[in-house]
Amino acid sequence: MLTASVLAAQNAKSLDCTTLAGTRPEQVIDLILERASLGWNRSDSSRKLALVIEGGGMRGVISAGSLLALDLLGFRELFDEIYATSAGGVNAAYFLSGQGKLGMTVYFDDIANRRFINPWRLFKIVDVDYAVSDSLPIARAIANGCTDVLVLASSRCDVPMARPGFWEQRCFYLMAGRRYPALMRAFASMHETVNGSRRLATGLDTVEGVNVALIAPCEGDSTVRTTAIERARLVRGAHQMATRTFELFAGEREVLEELFTSYRARAVVARAR
Repeated sequence: MLTASVLAAQNAKSLDCTTLAGTRPEQVIDLILERASLGWNRSDSSRKLALVIEGGGMRGVISAGSLLALDLLGFRELFDEIYATSAGGVNAAYFLSGQGKLGMTVYFDDIANRRFINPWRLFKIVDVDYAVSDSLPIARAIANGCTDVLVLASSRCDVPMARPGFWEQRCFYLMAGRRYPALMRAFASMHETVNGSRRLATGLDTVEGVNVALIAPCEGDSTVRTTAIERARLVRGAHQMATRTFELFAGEREVLEELFTSYRARAVVARAR
């Protein structure tokens, strides 16, 4: 059976050194590979495996790319529990229903437009109702007894989130905070929650008996912002993380290259029309 250490050595040239980050991340990877190769019975497992998925508006295409890889690898039934918020929750729904491809392509085929994201629509730039939540609910998974956590992040976890600036807080107050004071307080302190989760994801903070493996964008990767609508950038971001995730577990990526070649070709055909 392949182990995380063997796979890491195989992919040393193609994977960034920060890809397999966390707290004893190789134990999480080995557990997933063991369940995939030997079969898994929920009733006789002493370890509880969680999948945590980050969203973040259009950045959700990043974690959707990782989920596509897990789906293609046949890992959909291996997790005891899944934790996700925002776009990550949507990604999780597609993943669990066996529609990993659709869950990723919806970002660049269906909602990458000014109808869904419009910077001139100042009080509702993204056409969804606003909410504030823990974008990486790792602590919640640990509190529920998970011993191993695979984190699929859509943002750089090695970079702290800044405190919301004065004008950010004023805009949020006008949009929602004046009606919902508790929501305003949550928004103002959101950076503290996010940074705590990022420290758990990267292994800067640890919990005894809990293993965490992080798959996340790294320095040099194509940047996808929350309100990005450029199709090529969205496809590129999804491709990067799908490839990184697939190689980590399987060491090959031919099936991914075929898929993403077809996605890029669709854009060429659309432009020609």
